[in-house]
Amino acid sequence: MNIVPYANRVDEYLKHDDVIDYGNEAVEKLADTLFQKAENELAFIKSAYEFVRDNISHSADINEDIITCAASEVLKAGHGLNGVYIQKYKKMDTP
Repeated sequence: MNIVPYANRVDEYLKHDDVIDYGNEAVEKLADTLFQKAENELAFIKSAYEFVRDNISHSADINEDIITCAASEVLKAGHGLNGVYIQKYKKMDTP
């Protein structure tokens, strides 16, 4: 398998849009909470990863008929197809 990236710059994948809605109040609040509790950037990344791992189910894994995609929808529903952690990283300007 040959994986060809859409773009070579990571910032192209982190632009705010309808799915990457890191400006949403709930996403911002969660990111701020996790960031405030973290001792450093690496601890923040770990806590964001662990939050998603422990709190967000993959919609297909739980046979959910409603598919969420935007970070705000995923947080509200507790499941989705989106990498919520990306929005949290972008909120904190973490590459």
